[in-house]
Amino acid sequence: MPERMPRYRRRWLMRKRERIAQADALLMQLESPLESVLAAAKIAHQHHTTVALNPAPARELPDELLALVDIITPNENGS
Repeated sequence: MPERMPRYRRRWLMRKRERIAQADALLMQLESPLESVLAAAKIAHQHHTTVALNPAPARELPDELLALVDIITPNENGS
């Protein structure tokens, strides 16, 4: 878990860890904080959960996150 992520968000994500690990897929979008998206993608990747990302709203994405994403689902007008 990134240290710069607020403590309440780290706790929330840790409570969801098992659910992410057992899922077939995890779909995320970028209205959530980027550090939360990255942390969830890492959990999913560790447990072979397919990671899908809707990259909206459009912004620069770190290579570390892109390496964890299996499917990118851009919006026609949003990305």
